[in-house]
Amino acid sequence: MLDEEWLRELRFSLGDGYALEGIFVGGNAAVFAVTHPDGYKEALRIFERSLLYFPSWIREVPNWMVSQPLYDVDRLNRKLGNLVGDPRLHLAVRRFKQVYDDMLRGLAADGITELASITVDPPEFQPLFRWFLLTPGFRAGLDRMRSDKDETAAVRTWAEDVVAKLTTLSVTEDDLAPESLHDNPLLYWAGAVLEGFFTFDELPLAAVAARTQLDAIPSETATVYIDQLEALLWGLSQVGHLTERVLTYCDELDVFDRRLADSSQPPDDGFGRLLEAAKRPRQRS
Repeated sequence: MLDEEWLRELRFSLGDGYALEGIFVGGNAAVFAVTHPDGYKEALRIFERSLLYFPSWIREVPNWMVSQPLYDVDRLNRKLGNLVGDPRLHLAVRRFKQVYDDMLRGLAADGITELASITVDPPEFQPLFRWFLLTPGFRAGLDRMRSDKDETAAVRTWAEDVVAKLTTLSVTEDDLAPESLHDNPLLYWAGAVLEGFFTFDELPLAAVAARTQLDAIPSETATVYIDQLEALLWGLSQVGHLTERVLTYCDELDVFDRRLADSSQPPDDGFGRLLEAAKRPRQRS
C-alpha cells in the first residue's frame, strides 16, 4: 500500500520554520526527515506505517501532516470518485482495517468459530454484524491471521477453522450485499474523512461529491449502500473509532432520518500533528 517513491519526494513546510524533506520507509517503520528552523536535521521515526497507506493510495497529503490543506478539494473529490471499485479500500483506510482486526481479535480470544450462532444485542444490529462477517475485508483479515508467523499457533488454527466455517454462510437478501463493499461511493469519502482529509468547512463539498455518485445509482442499490454506511458507523462505534468528523460528513449526506453529530462543538480538523511531534524536546546527537 505504500508508494515509497512518492513519499520520498514529498517536500513541504510544516509551519513555524519546520520543513519535511521526504518520508523514507524501512523495516517496520517510516522515517520523516524534518529540518528545524536552525537547520538541524532530524529523523522522526513512526512505527505505525498504516498512517501512510491512504495518503500513498490517493497521493495527497493529509491535514495531520500540515498546518493548512495542500490538496485541492475538487481534485481530491475526483480522485476519490476514480477509486470507487478499488478492492484495497478496507486496507487503505486504517480505521476500517482496525474494525476488522478488533472484531477478529475478540472472536479469537473467545474461541468462537460457529459464526452463524453469534448474536448481537440489541437484535436490530444483527444484519450490520453479519454484513461485516461476509465482506471481503473480514476474509482478508482471516487470511492475514492464518498466514502470520508472528501469531500463535492457536490463533492461526482458529483462523483456519473460521475460514472453513465462513464458506458455509450463505448470503441472504437481508445481508446488505457484502460483496459490493468496494462499489459503495459513500465509504470512500467516509474513509478519506477518517484519514485526515477535508476540513470541517469542506465536509459539505465532500458530501455533495459522494451524494452525486449515490444519486446516479439505482434507488434499490443506493438504499443498500446507505445501510452499509450505517453498518460501518456501528462497527466504528464498537471499537471506539467513531469520530465527530465522520458523523458530520454523514449528516451532510442527508441520507439518515436523524442527525448524528454533536452540532454544538465543531470537530477538530487535526492540523499540525506532525509539527507537534517535531517540536517535542529531544536530545540532539
